[in-house]
Amino acid sequence: MPSMFRTPIRTLTIISIIVFCCLLAWIDRSIADSANIRSAQFTDIFLQDRDNVVAGEKIWKKRCKFCHGKHTHPDKGPKLAKLIKKRPRHYKPEFIYKRVTFGFRSMPGWRMKYTNNERMALVAYILSENFLSP
Repeated sequence: MPSMFRTPIRTLTIISIIVFCCLLAWIDRSIADSANIRSAQFTDIFLQDRDNVVAGEKIWKKRCKFCHGKHTHPDKGPKLAKLIKKRPRHYKPEFIYKRVTFGFRSMPGWRMKYTNNERMALVAYILSENFLSP
């Protein structure tokens, strides 16, 4: 085969391998995400555990309060304190967990930054009695 055809074939082969590897990584991550969601068990014991609530509060103060806190600028995310206090029964733990994990609209997903347990602890804090108490 002439040498002028070898370079494009090698390039296509390399590109194909890269695309294939990326696809495998994406599938692997999707499977792991699905497993994490299925393994996220929000029992009353977990949600009321003081250690979980405290761990979630630390994450809230570090990442979430700037967009969802009491004194948030109107162009940021919704003020969760106001929403939660008005209709706490409307938010199921699994719903909040999915939003924290995968994001929603302009909110980023935090599955790559926080572990499954950390995201679950954040949910425990958001649904706790002392969420954003003065």
